[in-house]
Amino acid sequence: MVNYVSSSSDHTQTILKANPVGVLEKLAKLTTMFEEKEKKMMVELYPANVNALVKAGFLNSNKILTLLEVISDMNKPAQREAMEERKRDYYEKRNIFFLLAVSKL
Repeated sequence: MVNYVSSSSDHTQTILKANPVGVLEKLAKLTTMFEEKEKKMMVELYPANVNALVKAGFLNSNKILTLLEVISDMNKPAQREAMEERKRDYYEKRNIFFLLAVSKL
């Protein structure tokens, strides 16, 4: 059984919005591309995951993308820029600086 955070939880909107996108992108990356799979809906390839997203209120069951649509969304320049910016921000926030002072007493 697959569970996701409910869309009515106390998480920030950024987290809630990123949840379905991240799940679909990770599933698309796991999928070996064949012509017959490209046109299939994600719910046909991963029914448990997509149905859990619908049940949690993240996806509308009428607007489920195909595998090809998810992959093309991942490859958009704006999407790639956003991913690179998140990586940069992550590493910049993890820096710790120490100020050492020496006393001359």
